[in-house]
Amino acid sequence: MEILAALFFEGLELRPASGGVTKIDLTGIHFSMAAPTPVPITVAPHLMVLVHCPEGASPTAALEVIFTKDGERVARNAQSLQVEPGRFGYRLVRAEVEIEDYGPSEAPRRPPAPVRYAVALPEHPDTGTALGEVVGQVLDRLGPAPDVAVLFLTGHHVDRCDELGRTVRQTLGARHLIGGTAVSVLAHRQEVEESPAIVLWAGHTGPVEVFRPSPEGGLPDDLVDDTTVVVLADPFSYDAVKLAGNVPPQVTLVGGLASAAGRPGGNRLFLDDEVQTGGAVALALPPGLSARPLVSQGCRPVGEPMTVTSSEGNLLRTLGGRPALERLKAISEAAGPSERSLLSRGLQVGLVVDEHREVFRPGDFLVRGVLGADRTTGAVAIGDHAPIGSTVQFQVRDADAALAELRQMAAAWHADSALVFTCNGRGSNLFGRPGLDAEALVDGLDTTAVGGMFCAGEIGPIGGRHFLHGFTASALLLGAEPAT
Repeated sequence: MEILAALFFEGLELRPASGGVTKIDLTGIHFSMAAPTPVPITVAPHLMVLVHCPEGASPTAALEVIFTKDGERVARNAQSLQVEPGRFGYRLVRAEVEIEDYGPSEAPRRPPAPVRYAVALPEHPDTGTALGEVVGQVLDRLGPAPDVAVLFLTGHHVDRCDELGRTVRQTLGARHLIGGTAVSVLAHRQEVEESPAIVLWAGHTGPVEVFRPSPEGGLPDDLVDDTTVVVLADPFSYDAVKLAGNVPPQVTLVGGLASAAGRPGGNRLFLDDEVQTGGAVALALPPGLSARPLVSQGCRPVGEPMTVTSSEGNLLRTLGGRPALERLKAISEAAGPSERSLLSRGLQVGLVVDEHREVFRPGDFLVRGVLGADRTTGAVAIGDHAPIGSTVQFQVRDADAALAELRQMAAAWHADSALVFTCNGRGSNLFGRPGLDAEALVDGLDTTAVGGMFCAGEIGPIGGRHFLHGFTASALLLGAEPAT
């Protein structure tokens, strides 16, 4: 795909001409403009980009236009592009640009990049119809023969699972496929909760390996450095805690537990053409994809970090030399009414993963639930164990904190795509309506190629170590680069 011309203009009119041709009339073509009002102002220039797809080239690409001022990015517009080989096409680009002072602003253009990832989400209740739609949409956006596909579907389609994975893989021409069933799924800016839906993610990633992690929680010994593994597991038959604890230092593991069924044997997992009701399936992505994990636990700290001075099993007995319950009561008494309410219904504890840090931030804690307390001994029971000498800090989880953290983390990156594993306790259960996790990721990462599932447990790294989480949004970003 190649760019022939890019023009700023004020007006556009399309009119038919003989021979089935459409003529485009542009008015007010300009390369500079007078500021309509004194600065600072916001302007919305219109840009037309004319493109040509050579014979034999891919018909799909992504067009990215970045507006800069003095070398600094002030706006960005990215959109998909589809032109038949040998034909011409155009795209209209609009962006709001904030101008603080007078001077030149530029829109340097990049050649359209080939589309590397695609996501589709049909909601038709008929499995056959939904299957045709989801494969057709991915083929339109990505073309045939991707290296890998990941399939997420709700339990409404479970009766057709024996043929679903095989049909998707063969029709799409995907070299490998994994997938699983979930209570709810997400794609683009949309989350479909407890309704019929299929999400298909596919990518041109280069060679991948698919496998079943061992029952003992092991990964293959021959994974090369900087490999990223995506795993889907059944919560009733596979020990994901053990798997997370066995991840080698040079490997990143992201994934989740199937959530379509509340009983053993009710979930389905896909590995190429095969379907299973238990265990785990995984794919290993090659290095060089600029892959990065993003794990948002959705909590904010309260009080101050404290050293564990006495503990036994999952009991925190004393913190900083005083009973843990006494420390917790002091935090509650110092809190305002709204925070005290959160402490009563959303109390968690954060365990510091890397004790070498001088300052602890939200991403430095492994968040676990507070299970109860013994008023007689002053001990507090938590959903993990904290050895003597470690650091903990109490946390609260609420919708505002969860959404704010995910938005902040996503806004720090630009990505080409993301695979998402979010907790089935989020969505409407936490935020009051569906879609907020998906919207935060799409807006922050500046991509719509986002797809995933709601899980019964989410896997991802915190502080360089891997864990099984709850109430967490765990995502794998692909083509990730820091936002500027």
